[in-house]
Amino acid sequence: MKRGTVFLLVLLVLAGGVITVGAVIKFEGMPPVVQFSPGKPQVLGVENSFRLAVTDQGQGLRSLSVILKQGEKEHQLAERTWPARYIAAGSDVSAVDLDLKVAVKELGIKDGPAVLSLTVRDHSWRESFHGNKYELTQSLVVDTQPPVITLSSRQNYLNLGGCGLVVYKSNENIQSGVSVAETVYPGLPLEESPHLYHALFAIPYNLPHKAELVIGAKDRADNTTRIRIPAQIKPRRWRQSKMNISDSFLEAKIPELRKAYPDLPQDNLEAYLVINRKIRAENNAAIKKVTSQASPVRMWSGPFIQLRNSKRTAGFADHRTYIYHGKEVDRQVHMGMDLASLAQAEVPAANRGRVAMASYLGIYGNCIILDHGQGLFTLYAHLTSMSVSPDQEVDKGHIIGATGTTGLAGGDHLHYAVICNGTFVNPVEWYDPRWIRNNVTAKEESAVEGG
Repeated sequence: MKRGTVFLLVLLVLAGGVITVGAVIKFEGMPPVVQFSPGKPQVLGVENSFRLAVTDQGQGLRSLSVILKQGEKEHQLAERTWPARYIAAGSDVSAVDLDLKVAVKELGIKDGPAVLSLTVRDHSWRESFHGNKYELTQSLVVDTQPPVITLSSRQNYLNLGGCGLVVYKSNENIQSGVSVAETVYPGLPLEESPHLYHALFAIPYNLPHKAELVIGAKDRADNTTRIRIPAQIKPRRWRQSKMNISDSFLEAKIPELRKAYPDLPQDNLEAYLVINRKIRAENNAAIKKVTSQASPVRMWSGPFIQLRNSKRTAGFADHRTYIYHGKEVDRQVHMGMDLASLAQAEVPAANRGRVAMASYLGIYGNCIILDHGQGLFTLYAHLTSMSVSPDQEVDKGHIIGATGTTGLAGGDHLHYAVICNGTFVNPVEWYDPRWIRNNVTAKEESAVEGG
């Protein structure tokens, strides 16, 4: 019979009269459509939930059945029926959202292979009047066991404000990371070694004394494992310094910042405080966003290089008190290192990397951020000029700009910072080849060699 609409006329003669009954029967051939969210299940853990969005654009839905099979056992997860309005028409139901929750242990399902079967029919009179059919047979794996994590190195000597690296092995593919206080630093596969991972993480300058370092891992079935990282964190007292803010400094710097932020207060001191507090926070949030999107491939090698013939005039995590006319007006923490050389000195890339940002950024002025891979970034600020562009790859020592006084710089210098997966850390460690060897490369090499 052709697809389309057939008009069936039935003439019935009753008691000398004629009653005409008209009915419309649709032999349409469009089967129901089923969409899984978040996707067709391939693995089931202890607790599972997914949504089925079932639609039919023809005669409406007739029935639905979802069955989980393992061996000879079958478990009915869902069964629905929707009756027709009358014999020649479909149902009123054309769309249904169904939430399924599957607790495998309650069902007596064991770890191993299983099959999910789904059948949906509509009210078409095709297929011998049983309706168009959507059918799915999905093979999957039941896995209720959490991943097993083994640390490759149990010696972790860390500096407050510094970096750390941990290498670990799993018995299966996982998503993982290292939690330090409230921040999670991602774990990445190491050297294409099966189930071997490493994570570069930061020890913030203000990390609470009793904070724990924890590896968290999750497998495809959402089974989770958490293990503590044994570590000794060397405490440190950060330098306290005073910054005198003069009227001449404000008169020199505020007009530049006002061009970028025209809504600043008219009073120079009030404008400066907005810049030093609100805009500083906004700039650091922008930096965090850029440096939280790490390239998975390492580009750097060996120690990072310092601005040539430069002197360190301010250190990482210096706690600054700002003084105006003899009165304290603000406090901030300096999240980098200031390096002074000749005016407009050439600035080299501290190591091989890719330009993640090159633009004007508030208190930092003209600012470049390099992505060195696997979560490690360097920042170069207050530049008088920039000679690279976003996404450009540069080698160690490549000249990327020149020092200057843009942003809140009081004199010509380079503000240099190292950032680990969104967190500022002490640059000094990355100048030291011995520290890099003991805390990064040797750990990775030993883990790869050990399998």
